[in-house]
Amino acid sequence: AKLASAKKEKYLAVVAREGVQLLIRRIFALPYEATEDGPMAVLPRARTHIPRRLPVPETRPETKWERFAKEKGIKKTKRSRMVLDEQTGEWAP
Repeated sequence: AKLASAKKEKYLAVVAREGVQLLIRRIFALPYEATEDGPMAVLPRARTHIPRRLPVPETRPETKWERFAKEKGIKKTKRSRMVLDEQTGEWAP
């Protein structure tokens, strides 16, 4: 069992090394540009278009409240949950 396991490990190591070497060769074959960090490969644009499951949602019309808030300049803000501890003079949750 150990012999078969060792063979598998060696085989996997060889396949992984060959895959990494192929990837590195292909990256070094790409055009590159100089940056502050050194030469960077310019990757090609993605060719695969992944379709959406559902269509892009349509923009919904503003509600009366949203229109009113925009006219009056009302901004939605969360209230702070901090409370002033008068004994110590510090804010605490």
